[in-house]
Amino acid sequence: ACFLAFALDCGALTAAKADEYVRRVWRGLREAAGAQTAHQQSEDPARRFVELLGAALTSGSAHVATAEGRRPENAGVWGWRENEMGQWEPKSMRIGWLDGDDLCLEPEAAYKAAQSMATDGSGIGVRQTTLWKRLNERGDLTATDKKRETLKVRRTIEGVKRPVIQM
Repeated sequence: ACFLAFALDCGALTAAKADEYVRRVWRGLREAAGAQTAHQQSEDPARRFVELLGAALTSGSAHVATAEGRRPENAGVWGWRENEMGQWEPKSMRIGWLDGDDLCLEPEAAYKAAQSMATDGSGIGVRQTTLWKRLNERGDLTATDKKRETLKVRRTIEGVKRPVIQM
């Protein structure tokens, strides 16, 4: 603004040309802000974790079972694979369980599975505790333990009480 005022005062620019420059500058700033927003979203550790976890399940590098330890409906979506005899079986590490609409993740296994999918070296970029906080801030966690002040909840899975991240 100061430069344009100076350019107008000394006659180096017309008012129309100064207005054009202002419009171009603001357009450029909006484009840069949009690109920065897209970049920040792609670097969001919580979003990255969810994407990588999805890739682990889709590729069969990880799987989830029901809370009873059985094959879930739509087993292929949850990392199970059909064998030569037409039976569904897990062929990878279990990272969690489905309990109704909730996905209960075993924290260590889920984090490890997601990290292992980041073949480009980018990974998740934060430690587990920070990741769980970010997932909670995004509203991805469906339950937390307010009494114990932790983001992990205790759920009975396959007959055993386990601390899980519930999404």
